Amino acid sequence: MRTEPVAFPEAGAKAVLRFTVDDLESLELDFGGAWLAIVVGGLGDRDPSPVIVARCMALALKGEDEDAGLDAPWGLTPKDLAVRLLDALHRVIHGKTTDELKEAKAAADRVAARKVAETAS
Repeated sequence: MRTEPVAFPEAGAKAVLRFTVDDLESLELDFGGAWLAIVVGGLGDRDPSPVIVARCMALALKGEDEDAGLDAPWGLTPKDLAVRLLDALHRVIHGKTTDELKEAKAAADRVAARKVAETAS
C-alpha cells in the first residue's frame, strides 16, 4: 500500500499533493456526508468542477515555493490538476493511484469471469 504524496514540481521542488485527515474532514464539512462521491465525481468528470479542483488544490498542495501561487495553474488544464488530485485522494484512502485501482478492478473482473466460465462448463 502506497500513501506517499503525488509530486507537484510545477509549484516548487518540494511541492506535493497530499490530503491529511484534517483535509478530508474539511471536504466533508464543505460538501456534506456524500463528500467522497461529490469530490470524486467533480474530479473524475471529463469537465472537472472548478469549485472542487480549487478547493482540493487549496487543501492538498503542500511544500510549494513561496511564490508558487503567482504561477497557478502552472500551465496545467483543470483536467490535468484533477487527475493528480484524484491520485492523491485515492492514495490516502486506498493506498493506490487511480490507474492502480482500475487495474486491480480489471484483474478482479478477469478472475470473476474465469470462475463463471469454469462453473458454466
